[in-house]
Amino acid sequence: LKACTSMGALAQGKQIHACIVESRFVSHVFVGNTLLDMYFKCGRVADACYVFKKMFVRDVVTWTVMILGCAQHGHGVEALKLFWQ
Repeated sequence: LKACTSMGALAQGKQIHACIVESRFVSHVFVGNTLLDMYFKCGRVADACYVFKKMFVRDVVTWTVMILGCAQHGHGVEALKLFWQ
């Protein structure tokens, strides 16, 4: 996922995401955070929000990625809402 993120290879990242869902690794917070990072860096805010909503465990990194990702993509109000949660 990290390689997909740095290369902007969204199609490959989505394939990996599908494999992650099938193998049930989605419940790991590190994997979820990496998916969030990939989707935001590829400009896919809706996909990042979907992953965030499906995450059972969220840590400080999760919230930081969501707040920064929303703010960087013009969703300032949503970023503030997340900050105050």
